[in-house]
Amino acid sequence: MICIKAKQHNMKKNLIVSGLLLLYTSTFIFLFTKLRKMSGVVIEELVEQNIYYILGFMFIAGISSTLYLILDANNTKYKLANEEKSEEISYQEEASVGKVEEEDNLDVLKSEIKFIYDLDIPKNEKSEKAIWKICKHFEISQALYYVKEEEREQLTLQSSFAFILSESDPRYILVGEGITGQAVLDKKPYYVKNVPEGYLKVISGLGESLPKSLLIIPCVDQEEVRGVFEFSSLKEYSKNTFDDIVMICNYVSTLSIN
Repeated sequence: MICIKAKQHNMKKNLIVSGLLLLYTSTFIFLFTKLRKMSGVVIEELVEQNIYYILGFMFIAGISSTLYLILDANNTKYKLANEEKSEEISYQEEASVGKVEEEDNLDVLKSEIKFIYDLDIPKNEKSEKAIWKICKHFEISQALYYVKEEEREQLTLQSSFAFILSESDPRYILVGEGITGQAVLDKKPYYVKNVPEGYLKVISGLGESLPKSLLIIPCVDQEEVRGVFEFSSLKEYSKNTFDDIVMICNYVSTLSIN
């Protein structure tokens, strides 16, 4: 941002210098032409009064000042180029540091989830605690976790986060049914930004709101879906963050199988 403003200032300065040089040269040529048309007597008087010398001195001073401004402008341009390069290097370093920090945070999250699955508690409690960790880390509003039943084409709800189930809400989903069932059938994660009206609503301290993001993440092991996560959030996610969420979900699914 600083470099952009400095560049704009430098461009204005160059325009002013160019305008002054053009004006100064035009004025000098005009005066010199007028002097050439004067009579010899007048010119001799001007010479005796040192007018010619004064004009010559003014011309040299003007050219020198203009050259100085041009050199200064070029020097400023060189400095700006170096500052811009320095800012780019600094930005790359910050991005690299941010990436390392995020990787460290993900390692911490995985360690916390591993600790949960090492506890001697029921599976649904383990998955519930793991989902809470995931939602807290990625600022996800609501979550559902379904697991595949053996030899049945359906997934049963095992745990949830910040989701109030009514009597009419299904406790299982069929493969190929709805968005979640289709993701299970395709065996690939879905990231839906335009959530269908009436699909679900996120309940928060601000009331009920339509989520901005719906993340459906089936966990595949040996070409078979073992479970599926359904997340809804009031924020949108970058591709890198979405990939991180998918990775963590697969990690949870692997722990739940073992």
